[in-house]
Amino acid sequence: MIRILILISLSLLASGCRGRSPLPNETACPSIYMPVCGADRKTYNNECEARKAGQTRTTQGECAELGIMPIN
Repeated sequence: MIRILILISLSLLASGCRGRSPLPNETACPSIYMPVCGADRKTYNNECEARKAGQTRTTQGECAELGIMPIN
């Protein structure tokens, strides 16, 4: 029984580490400016806006401030 609980706990923990899923386009995001840099090297107003754009991996802050420049 304990083995089953440990196995379930580990699988739930691992599934939470894969990144966040994108949000549907009709999702309303707050108008709060808390910039995040997406994996596409674009700065989004907040994490909600980034997730709506399909970005599942983000870093807090503007891309330029983090030294991440757009790909030309």
